[in-house]
Amino acid sequence: MCIYCRDDSIESLRADHRFAVMFGIKMSRYQKAKNTWWMKGRILWLAVMTASLIFAGRIGTMDVWRRVLERAIEPACGLPGYLEDRTAEEKWREILIGMLCYPMPISGYLGQVEMGEVSVSGDPIYDKYQSSDLLYNGGQIILPGESTETEGSGHGREPGDSLPTELPSGDDTSTAPESTEKEEETSGQGEQVIETHLPNVITGKRYTRLQLQNFKYLVDQLYLVHSSTTVYPSQLDVDTLLSKNLTIDRQGKGAQILIHHTHGTEGFANSGTGGGKTILEVGDYLTDLLTGYGYKVIHDRSIYPYDTAYSEAQVRVKKILAENPSIQLVIDLHRDATASQAHRIATVNGEVMAPLMFFNGMCQTPDGPIDYLSNPYLEDNLALSLQMKLIAEAYYPGLTRPNFLKAYQYNQHLLPRYTLIEAGFDTNTFEEVCRSMEPLANILDAVLSDPKAANGCVWE
Repeated sequence: MCIYCRDDSIESLRADHRFAVMFGIKMSRYQKAKNTWWMKGRILWLAVMTASLIFAGRIGTMDVWRRVLERAIEPACGLPGYLEDRTAEEKWREILIGMLCYPMPISGYLGQVEMGEVSVSGDPIYDKYQSSDLLYNGGQIILPGESTETEGSGHGREPGDSLPTELPSGDDTSTAPESTEKEEETSGQGEQVIETHLPNVITGKRYTRLQLQNFKYLVDQLYLVHSSTTVYPSQLDVDTLLSKNLTIDRQGKGAQILIHHTHGTEGFANSGTGGGKTILEVGDYLTDLLTGYGYKVIHDRSIYPYDTAYSEAQVRVKKILAENPSIQLVIDLHRDATASQAHRIATVNGEVMAPLMFFNGMCQTPDGPIDYLSNPYLEDNLALSLQMKLIAEAYYPGLTRPNFLKAYQYNQHLLPRYTLIEAGFDTNTFEEVCRSMEPLANILDAVLSDPKAANGCVWE
C-alpha cells in the first residue's frame, strides 16, 4: 500500500512538475511579449511626440506649438472657433497638429490648472466652474447668457440706413445675468446720463480682470504680435490701460475727429476700374455716421504714392492738426489684403459684414527700441485699441480680429488718440465694409463719450 501510494505520489509530482514547467515557459513567453509590446508602445509614443514637436516647431510664423500649449486643448476641442478664419490648407494642418499634440496639451493644461496659472483661487467666477468647463472652452469662461458665436446669415441693411440702437426684438435675453445689462452711467455731477449707441444687452465675451491681468492669456486671446516686434507686460498692463479716460471735449466749435487714409487707393472686390467704392468712400460713410452722432469730423481724402505714403501722410496730418488744434482723435482707415483670396466675413446680429482690426506700431523690435523712432503716446494708443477691442468683443462678437502689433511707428506718435484700423479685405465687397462701419461708429462713440464703457465689459 505504501509502495503504491509512493509510486502514485511520484507520478503526480512528475505531472505537476511538467505542468509547472510548461506553464512557466508560457508565462515567460507571455511576459516577454508583453514587455516587448510595452517597449514598442513607448517607442512609438516617443516617436509621435518627437515628430509632433519637430513638425509644429518648423511652422515658425504660425507659432503653433506655443499656441497648442498655452491655449490648452483648444486646437483639438475648440476647432470651430479656432479655425474659423483659416484657409482650407491651414485648417488641415492645424487639425493634424492638434491630433498629434492632443495628449500633451491635456497634461499641460491640467498642470496649469493645478498650479493656478489658468484657474485663479478665490475668484468667484472661476470657482463657479469646474476645470472640465474650462477645458472644453479652451481656457475661456463662458458665463450664462453669453455666447461666443453669432447666428443668422442675412445681408441686413444697405449703407445709409438707420443705425441699430438695440438688439432685434427676437433676441432672448431672459437668461442673461442681470449684470450683463447695459448700465446707465452718469457724469461727475451724477445727473446727466451718458448715452451711447451700443446695444442694450451684451451678447458676446466678457473677460475677467484676473484673466486680462495674465499677460500670456491677454496676448493670446486679444493680440497678434508680428515677428518684427515684441511687447512687454509693462506695456500691456490692463489696469493702467483701462484706467485711461479717452473721452473727448465735445463743447468746442472746432473739429474733434480727423479721418484720413495713408493708402487711399485701396479698393474692394466690387470696386471696378471706374473709381468709387474704395476706402475713401468708406471714410465718407464713417464720417456721415459720426457726424450724425454730433461729432465734428474732417475727412481728408488725400492720396499719396505708396512707397512714401506714411512720410507724406505725416506731413499732411501735422498740417491739419496745426490748423485744427481742437482735433482729439485721428483715424487712419485702411483696407487689409489676403494672400489666400478667401472671402472672410463677420456675421453680427444676422448681418454679413467685413471684419475689422485695430493696429498698433510698437516702435521696437525683439531686440529693443528702434533708435530713430519714438512714440510718447504709445500707452494711450494701446489703451484706445484695447478698450475698443473689449467693447467689440462684448457687444459685437466676431466683428474684430486680434489687435495687431508691428514694429514701426505708423504716425501714431502724432496724437494720444490715434488709431489705425483695417476695414475688411480686398475680397470683401464695398457694402460689407460699409456695414461694419456702423458698429465701429458705435464703438468709437462709446469710448469717446463714456469713460467706463470698456470697464463695463470686464468682470471685476
